Amino acid sequence: AWDPATTSLARAYQDDQQIVLFPKLDTSNVTDVNRMLRNARNIAFVPLLDTSKVKNNAYAFGWDAGNKIKRLPDFDWSGITNRDGPYTGLSSLEKLPGHPIDLSRQTEVWQYFTNSRIPDEFPGVIFNTEQPNMQVRRLFSGCKNIGNRLPVKDFPDNVGNIDNLLHDSDIIDLSGQTLTAHGATCLESAFQTYSLTHAPRLDTPSVENIAYMFAWCRHLRTVPDYTAMSPVNMDYLLTGDYGTYPLERVEGLNFARVTNAAIFGTGTTYGYQKPSLRYMRIVNLGQSELTAYDFSLATVWGTGSEEARQSLVNTLLTDSYDRAAAGMTPATVRLSAASKAALTAEEIAAITAKGFTIA
Repeated sequence: AWDPATTSLARAYQDDQQIVLFPKLDTSNVTDVNRMLRNARNIAFVPLLDTSKVKNNAYAFGWDAGNKIKRLPDFDWSGITNRDGPYTGLSSLEKLPGHPIDLSRQTEVWQYFTNSRIPDEFPGVIFNTEQPNMQVRRLFSGCKNIGNRLPVKDFPDNVGNIDNLLHDSDIIDLSGQTLTAHGATCLESAFQTYSLTHAPRLDTPSVENIAYMFAWCRHLRTVPDYTAMSPVNMDYLLTGDYGTYPLERVEGLNFARVTNAAIFGTGTTYGYQKPSLRYMRIVNLGQSELTAYDFSLATVWGTGSEEARQSLVNTLLTDSYDRAAAGMTPATVRLSAASKAALTAEEIAAITAKGFTIA
């Protein structure tokens, strides 16, 4: 028989494939529901439980196996102290509470909705606005039913890290969306997923790390103008392994502070190349201490139209930093054969005069 004095339901029904309806229990003394229903694939209904004393609700209803729960009651999570959320592994979810989910007491938010279906009407989130450099990690990683939206668009200024935000989710066209996070310094792997076709606008002026942000986005076609921010780390920003073949346009990147600029990765096989990328605009090339830039994987950059060619010329000449005038060491810029052929002898001479060697 159930003892009302019980304080823990942690892992109570983990891996239980027989449970379909969660029993109505007196849970007024329960403090831990950690992994309570993890990998219970057939659970379909959970009643309103007394969760007023619960401090740990990490992965309470699942993780990655999925289940049949379509809606959850409005649980009282006011006592929660753990960083990992309960709304994970809810692969059939259709409805969440109608008010914003209150995370204002969390000093860190990790994996709060990971591997869940995000309902069409997402109520939003209230974040802690006092915790310095707050970490929000993998918030919607592995989520489904997102499509052309950002479930959360605005982050308070104290949020410093938003890495893996939509990693491996089913986002598609985010061209009409703007992510605003004025205090964020890290967006590493934020949109790293196969399905993305159009990247979102970013209002993230403080960001320093966008490494892997669009890595392995095999269907990505366009990246908007990001010149308002000047990240330090752009490593593997647009890398692929089996080919980010459709990528056609990168409207703007700012290399003023970059120290890691291998935006296409370091592989040399065909899968790493960008055979459709004709238009790419970069500003402030050469302003940082880097002395080598390799764009050779953009095999047709600057070809196919005068607009595309001008993006190449503007990057290397018009909008580049004058390293020679600043007394800096010359920098080497490696280009594909087609990109080099798109430059005139006069343009190459002028680029060289600014402190660059075309290779």
